[in-house]
Amino acid sequence: MGKSILITLVAAVGLQIVWIAYEKFSYKEGKPDSLDRITIKPGLMSWFLSLLCTAFCIAFGGMTISSVITNDDIVFWLLLGPPLTALMGFGAYVTAWTRLRATGAYVEHRNLSGWQQIDWDDILGLCNHSILGSRLHIKGRNPSPVWVHGQGSREVRELFAMYEKPFEP
Repeated sequence: MGKSILITLVAAVGLQIVWIAYEKFSYKEGKPDSLDRITIKPGLMSWFLSLLCTAFCIAFGGMTISSVITNDDIVFWLLLGPPLTALMGFGAYVTAWTRLRATGAYVEHRNLSGWQQIDWDDILGLCNHSILGSRLHIKGRNPSPVWVHGQGSREVRELFAMYEKPFEP
């Protein structure tokens, strides 16, 4: 049981240290592509955070399965393993896959179903959720998670401000 608690504490503290480093070193100026779109691209720290989330997702899932097989610390891992595995998997998905790019005419968002083009009139804003992170709010749809940290974030924020849409990462 002590080993499991130690691993969980190391993971929690490690993620906090990575997040502080990420906030300090993540930003670079975004450059428009050939279609004049600015994409928020993850930097080195985003990829590191994604790899870390993937590793913890696999570790937490593996430890949960191992505890069931070996009947060791089974209550602890059945209670904490699945939510921690899901949280780390969600973190890996958001940092590695979701994208946001914007032009003066529209916004594009990439999620599991691919790129979707959204008119500025349909965008309600980008707001931060205390647990789920930044989410893009669109008229008539559920909020979609999006990674808004990294190269190009300031330029996209300026476009949101130009259209008087909230941008709260």
